[in-house]
Amino acid sequence: MRADCTDIAPIEISLLGRVTTRAPGCEPRTWSPNRTTQLLALLALRPRESVSRVWATEQLWTDEAGDLPAVASRLRKELKEKDLEQVTLPTKGALELKLPEDTVLDCQVAMRNVGIVKRGVEDSELEQMWVTLRSALSVLGLTFLEGCNDTPFLGDRRRQFEELRYQAQLESCKLAVRLGDHERRAEARVDGEAAVRKYPTFEESHLPLIQLLIDDGEF
Repeated sequence: MRADCTDIAPIEISLLGRVTTRAPGCEPRTWSPNRTTQLLALLALRPRESVSRVWATEQLWTDEAGDLPAVASRLRKELKEKDLEQVTLPTKGALELKLPEDTVLDCQVAMRNVGIVKRGVEDSELEQMWVTLRSALSVLGLTFLEGCNDTPFLGDRRRQFEELRYQAQLESCKLAVRLGDHERRAEARVDGEAAVRKYPTFEESHLPLIQLLIDDGEF
């Protein structure tokens, strides 16, 4: 349903948590957790890139051939039903989702934000980078394509974003040490403890948390 909104805005696609899309001037639309949604995600994460139907089938099914043409047909139908008429998918040949260039994907924004922080932060940027990192962690705490059954594509992507969340948690501890603020340090301590739980034998998992504990007089 279109909202009373005349602002020019990009298409938004959220793949972390329950999949939702929003077209300019429209309410968010939630997608069911099925292979149609996985095909949307698989192609949306490869903008302006064609993929073979054989490869897509291998990504979306495990021990069966699967009916990719039927899934692609449902995707075309859902794009229209969810106010995304400007997004197109060819009916023949290789698969490529035609998205506007300014389309926003939540997971790509999170990847970019974590990458910015990891490249190094000047003292004058600490406050801004803390906000940037917290924004990334807020979505990275969600499950990629929540509710969808496991497939090769889904398994690979979930591992990728779990690793990105781990890297963000380490950066959170490092930033909190430099900021020296008690409230932020408490948030970062939760992140550090989660990173240690994920990789308890990795030295890099422990060092940022140890530094926080040292500064707090607990180590």
